Amino acid sequence: MCHGVWDLKDGRQIEGTLTLKTNVAGNPIAHWQQEGWEPTPNYSSGLKPRPEVVPVGKPSGPTIVPAVTDTAAATSASFRDGANDRLAWETWFNGLSGEERDGAYYWAAQRSLKGPGDCGRLGGAGQIGCVEAKARLSPSDARRNSDPDYKAGWNSIHTN
Repeated sequence: MCHGVWDLKDGRQIEGTLTLKTNVAGNPIAHWQQEGWEPTPNYSSGLKPRPEVVPVGKPSGPTIVPAVTDTAAATSASFRDGANDRLAWETWFNGLSGEERDGAYYWAAQRSLKGPGDCGRLGGAGQIGCVEAKARLSPSDARRNSDPDYKAGWNSIHTN
């Protein structure tokens, strides 16, 4: 778990906690919890305004700069695509709640298994979340399995 104020590529800052867990297939599952942030007072120039943040579940496009050690991979279009797609996934997932979120989490844990479970077994909002997660993750999963730079971008969330 890593909590802090995150500097976004466009200059904004958001406070939150990133928690990583491993699913049954051994793959990382990230959970982002955006939290309130009040800037430190600057007494010489008055208070700084609260930064504008994008509400959870309403992405305006990827804004993080992933932390990597391989700068050649980090500058490739495939790497950026992977990081951007991961941010889009995390933003969507963190906007879910209840059974719909449980269903999306279920698919995220099942998708890399040799014989993944079926979304139909969940029913209701869980099934809806699972089916939507499957549709959102399938293109990324295909690229992760065929493009090392894309996979590196997808897995590049900095957790220290």
